[in-house]
Amino acid sequence: MNRFYKKPSKETIQKRQLEFSKKYTQEITWLENNQIAQKDNFLKDMLNVLKSGERPFSEKMHMSVKKAMTNPRFDIKKNIELKGKIDAIKQKVEVLVDLVRSVDEHKGEYYIQNYSAIRFVRSIQNQLEDGRYLSKKQLVALNKVFKRYNTSMDKLINDNKPKRSQNDEK
Repeated sequence: MNRFYKKPSKETIQKRQLEFSKKYTQEITWLENNQIAQKDNFLKDMLNVLKSGERPFSEKMHMSVKKAMTNPRFDIKKNIELKGKIDAIKQKVEVLVDLVRSVDEHKGEYYIQNYSAIRFVRSIQNQLEDGRYLSKKQLVALNKVFKRYNTSMDKLINDNKPKRSQNDEK
C-alpha cells in the first residue's frame, strides 16, 4: 500500500458498516442475491466496500451500482431474451464470415490484412461468443459489409459463368 495511506480506525469502520447497512439495504440485498452480478468483479468489490466499511462509498460508486441494478445484463429474464437475440445474430454472422472468406480467398495476404472485413467480422463474432450484445452502429456496419460482399460474390459468380454467344441462342 501507499506509505501515506492511513487505515481507518475500528470505530470508523463500524460506523460505516452501520451507516451502509441502513442507507444501502436495497443495493446490498441485490448485490448478494443476484447470481450474475456476483460474477462481475466490480460489483463484487462494491459489495465488499458496503459490507466491510473499510473505505467510503462515494456517490459515483452508488450511481454505478444503481445503473447495474437497472441494466438488462444483470436481469435474468431479460438476459434470456437477449441470449435468444444473440443466437439469431450469431447465425447471421457465421454466414457473413463464410461469405467474406469465400470472396477474399483468392486475394493476397496484404489485401486481407489491410482491406478485408474479415477482422471486423471476427471481432463481432468474438463479442457475440462472450455473450455481449451489439450496438446499432455495429449492426449497421454488418449490414454494409454484407451488402458489399454480397455484390462482390454475385460478380464473382457472373464472371465465372460461361458466356453465351448469340449463335447459341438461335
